[in-house]
Amino acid sequence: MIFFTGGDQLRLTTIMGGTRVLDAIQDCLENGALIAGISAGAAVFSDTMIYEGKSEDGLFKGSVLTTSGFGFVDKVIFDTHFMARGRIGRLTQIVTTNPTCIGVGIGEDSGVVLKSDGVAEVVGTGQVIIVDGCGIGHSNIMNIEPGEPIAVENIRIHSLVDGYKYDFKKRRFLTPFQSQ
Repeated sequence: MIFFTGGDQLRLTTIMGGTRVLDAIQDCLENGALIAGISAGAAVFSDTMIYEGKSEDGLFKGSVLTTSGFGFVDKVIFDTHFMARGRIGRLTQIVTTNPTCIGVGIGEDSGVVLKSDGVAEVVGTGQVIIVDGCGIGHSNIMNIEPGEPIAVENIRIHSLVDGYKYDFKKRRFLTPFQSQ
């Protein structure tokens, strides 16, 4: 098992990005190793990673900054401390600008176990919020200046708790009693 601690996700990607250590970790993942992270250590798993942005400014264009993460998970963007810090606006902006991606807001005392089949199960006593932009009908994001408020239609939001699952490939909410 490989575990990434919290701290600063930009520091993690800046120090480890492009190194042989990261290549070795990627090889371990491809060969079935369990890779886990907490806080910043979970945020780096994404191919597109949030590294800065105030929660209260999340729905104003350009207020959330992203860069490349480690890319362990494609087209899934993780945001941590989600409920405690009110980060729904941050993830909504990122999914609005990247509608092929699915946002995963991980709350305190909760986690996501993502298997190779693309199904994630929530564990713990907290919540995980899924923000899915596949059905966006309209957004003003291309027609506004940085700092202006974002309008977006038809973002799908799911709240999952312990035992609930989400199928990233089929973009489907699954109850604990539902088969995939």
